[in-house]
Formats: sequence, C-alpha cells, structure tokens
Amino acid sequence: MEKQISIKQVERAIRRFGDYADDVRNSTHRTFDAFFQVFMDFCETDEVIGYITRQLKSNENVDAKKWVEDCREQRAMVLMFDEEDRIALFYKFMYGIFANQISLQDFWISVFTGNRYDEMIYDFNQQIFEKFVRDINYRLEELEEKIKDKESITGKDLIIFQHYDINIVNNGVMTVGNENVINDNRTMVQNLITQIMPEIDVTKLLPESVELLNKLQQKPEVMTSDETKSLFEDIVKKFPALRDKLFGFIKNIPPELARTVIVDGIKTLLGV
Repeated sequence: MEKQISIKQVERAIRRFGDYADDVRNSTHRTFDAFFQVFMDFCETDEVIGYITRQLKSNENVDAKKWVEDCREQRAMVLMFDEEDRIALFYKFMYGIFANQISLQDFWISVFTGNRYDEMIYDFNQQIFEKFVRDINYRLEELEEKIKDKESITGKDLIIFQHYDINIVNNGVMTVGNENVINDNRTMVQNLITQIMPEIDVTKLLPESVELLNKLQQKPEVMTSDETKSLFEDIVKKFPALRDKLFGFIKNIPPELARTVIVDGIKTLLGV
C-alpha cells in the first residue's frame, strides 16, 4: 500500500518552501551561498517538495549544461516557451549549481558581463530564482485547491507536471522520474559501501577522494557522475581487487536504478 501523506504535512512543506525561498531572496553576498544551499537541500530531501522536484529533474526535454553553453554563445538568456520545460530548466540549472556541476559565477560573467558578487546575486534572484518560485507557487496553489477536502494523499496526488516518465513498481506503488525512488538509490549506495569499505584503507586515498567518499555516504543524491568516477578511480588504483567487486555490483543493479549518476560514474570508469 502506498504511503499516506497528511494534508498538514503538505501544507507545512509548502510553507517551508516559501520561507526558505524568502531567505534566498533576502540574502546578501555574505549569506547567499548558505541560504541557497539550505533551500536546495530542502527541495531535494523533503518528502513532499522532493517528490515534486524529482518530476522536474526527470524532464528530458531540457539540458541545463547545454543551455548554459547556448546562453554563453549568445551572451543572453534563451528560454523555451513551454512552461513545464522552463520550470524544469530553472530547477536543473539551480541543482547544477548546488551539486557543483555548473558555476553560477562563470555563467553570470558570460551572460550578464558583471563583475560584482552582489550584482550576480541580484541578477540571479531577479531573472531565474524569482521566476522559478513564482511558477512553482502557481502549481502549488492548484495542488492545495485539489486536495483541500482530503485528510491525506499519496504520491500520485503530488504529480503536478506532465513531462516525466512514470514507473509502476512494487504492487502498484508509483515512482517518478529517472532517479526512481530516491530511497532505493540511497539503499543501493549503502549496499555498495558495505561491500567495499572492509577492503579500503582510507588513509591511502587522496584527500579529495576521502571527501568524496564522505559525500557518497552522507548525501549520494548530490554526487555527480564525474565525482563518482574520480572517487572509484582512486579506490581501484589503490585497491585493484575491488575492480571485480564493482563489476559484480554493476551486473546486479536493477533496471530502475541503472541510469542513476552513481551507476553511470562507475560504468564510465569500468568502460561498460
């Protein structure tokens, strides 16, 4: 049976989304990074809002990294007309910043040609963040209207975007998007760590690899494919016997998790 989510929990999540967004809007050059990280972490990990943002991240119509390059070439922001694609683009762009895949400063310098950090924060808030929050709030208002007479809902009721793929697994429990059950992804990572940690002497790893290993253990959802490849490249170099264990790990990955960034990074390293 699919988990029930109380209406009070939904209302609280929407209220927190607005409050954390206000913190970003009102931040200064000294507090922006901290408040932006808090906002994005909430969007990724909250049970309600995280279900919604996974719908955005699974939209394959938009590629944030390619969009950044297009904007740099034209020295201007180029936006699509489809509302759902545009919202997904803004979130993927912000997630890229959060996960250290995209440099906001490099993007801003190329497109807005400024040179002051406070100006960058202002332009980001005005041209991207405000638009994203406004359009998400429209959808959240529709959601609240739809569920107002219910006492509880399930994940299906939180589907507010149409550009995503739906997978029906585990007796009809619905999961959304290419990341397909973030808890399953964390379980997969925990299983991997359980397999390899007894054979790793952390003191022999590069300092940056130790940091990535800690990140993998604590927040695997923000690991990038390149970071995963870099980490396991160092691990396999120092402990060659683990290469066969990684091959076995990849071989036994269920199809619904085969496209996660963790698996992609290991596959890239192994050449499979």
